[in-house]
Amino acid sequence: MSLAWTSKLVLATGLAFLPGSAWAEAVNISYLTHWSPETVALLENAAKEYSKTHPDVTVTVRAVPFGDLLTTLRSQSGGSDGATIGGIYDLWLPELARDKLVAPAPEAVAAEVKGAWPAGVVSAASVDGALYGIPNEIDVYALNYNKDLFKQAGIAAAPKTWDEFREAAKKLTKKDAGQQGFGMINSWAAGVVHPFASLLVSNGGELVADGKPVLDSKQAGETFEFYEGLIKDGSSDPSMATADANTTGPFLDNFVSGKTGMIIMANWWESALKTGMGDKFANIATAPIPVGPGGDKPHSISYSWMTVVNAKAGEAEQKAAWDFPPG
Repeated sequence: MSLAWTSKLVLATGLAFLPGSAWAEAVNISYLTHWSPETVALLENAAKEYSKTHPDVTVTVRAVPFGDLLTTLRSQSGGSDGATIGGIYDLWLPELARDKLVAPAPEAVAAEVKGAWPAGVVSAASVDGALYGIPNEIDVYALNYNKDLFKQAGIAAAPKTWDEFREAAKKLTKKDAGQQGFGMINSWAAGVVHPFASLLVSNGGELVADGKPVLDSKQAGETFEFYEGLIKDGSSDPSMATADANTTGPFLDNFVSGKTGMIIMANWWESALKTGMGDKFANIATAPIPVGPGGDKPHSISYSWMTVVNAKAGEAEQKAAWDFPPG
């Protein structure tokens, strides 16, 4: 997998391939992803271009909902007929490596990755010092807000502190109109933890320290109280924030329809937001995470995805998988 293709955005810019490699016989490899139809189409085009210079290799692409991706990988990777290439959330890597379902990256690939990516991203794609794939997506959390609702509420700029955040959330809340100031996911683990953690680190705290959760710290307590206050004063309505890993449900719908003034979310959902809002997407702006009383400046959290190869695939299939460009 060439490092020229280390993200979906880069994949969309064009295609360039090295001279083809010859395989002794026809090789069929498959790529399993959770990406949207638009990105899958780009991946399929890349497969077609690759086959022009590698006529002995056929690449097929399959997409499943995010919520089904890990179970599909685990259920099918136990045999050689499972997906040859898979896109995974780095959090899943330790258990997949433990169960020997993913193959360590060849030395040449590992050297390229280590030279092209920051140490933290490389570490997330590694287990016990061994690299297992190529990073392909970085997601960072930020404050997203509706500029039109801000204007209507007389709010001149995005809040920079928690005090400003509380005031903005109150002004944006119109109970009679079914409008909330701040939307917080309450029914999907990652959707709950990541925004909370972004506020926590912006309050000078940590979610995990030395491998152990530290939710009993002063900073964590203040973050919990911050959330509780927004709910108690009606600035955040729990009934408007249910979501799941596949659709983001009412949480997304209420922001799209202008019923939510602010959310904390990552860049991965921009395409869904654009699709849902159309021209009104121009009303959406992004700002740093507001700083809490114990914080020094805005902080955020990020997580990454990577492309891995099935350890149960045959030697020729693994070789072709590592050679296939999209990362």
